Parts: sequence; structure tokens; C-alpha cells
Amino acid sequence: MEEIKFRGKRKDNGEWVYGYFFKKARPLQCIKIKDDSNKEEEYFIIFSGFANWNMPRPIYQVEVIPETVGSYTGINDKYHKEIYKGDIVKRTSMAIGGIDITGAVDFSECTYWIGSVGDAVRLYSEIDMFEVQGNIYEGPKLVN
Repeated sequence: MEEIKFRGKRKDNGEWVYGYFFKKARPLQCIKIKDDSNKEEEYFIIFSGFANWNMPRPIYQVEVIPETVGSYTGINDKYHKEIYKGDIVKRTSMAIGGIDITGAVDFSECTYWIGSVGDAVRLYSEIDMFEVQGNIYEGPKLVN
């Protein structure tokens, strides 16, 4: 069973939050209201909090910066750290004749890739070892 979760940077303080992704669309209006013209889409990560004494767990939603939202790939690196879209990973190929590569994780054509479009390699957990080096939001120079 694949675990579906996301991460994003909080809009208020820039910290990473992990959970489910929710996009609140701009409201449809038949009659334009002057004050509502600035309303845009809002992006949230929803997660449950800690509860004690058998009380229900509270659910929180935090507004995040849309460009930083990335999905969990379902693969962890060699130190058991979760790999997300937007992470910069170093791949050490375990296959015979395989090459090592460092690049950003992206999603297209129904799979996760490492590197740029021309030299991208598929993100596999069975034959490769990965190490998260950072992410494109906090360390874009790592990609070069």
C-alpha cells in the first residue's frame, strides 16, 4: 500500500509541514464584488496533532507556499529519510555498469525522475541507493 502524503513550507514562518494536500479554489461569482477581486487560490497541508488521555486527535490546516508543495515518492534514502518531489538526491547505482547521478526529483509520465529532462533516470528503490542532499527550495546550488 503506497502512502500518500505531501510536504510544503508554511506561509507564516517558512517551516516544513507534512500531511495531506488541499487546494481551496477561488470562489465562482455571478456578481462581481469589488472587495473579492483579490481572492486567489489557497494551498493547505492538513495534519493531525498529538492527543493525550484517549482524547480525539485534533486536525490542523496550515497555509503553505504553493511552489514548495511536493508529494512523497514512496521511497526512502539509505538513512530512512523520506524522498519528496523537489528533493536533491545522490543516486549510487547498484546495477552492473550503472552510473552515479545527483539531481532534483521530479514527476512526469506517471513516475518519479532524477535529473534534467535530457539525462533523467527513473527513481527505483530496488537497484539503487539514494541519499537526500537537500532540496531545490533551500539549496538550489546543489543541483549544479
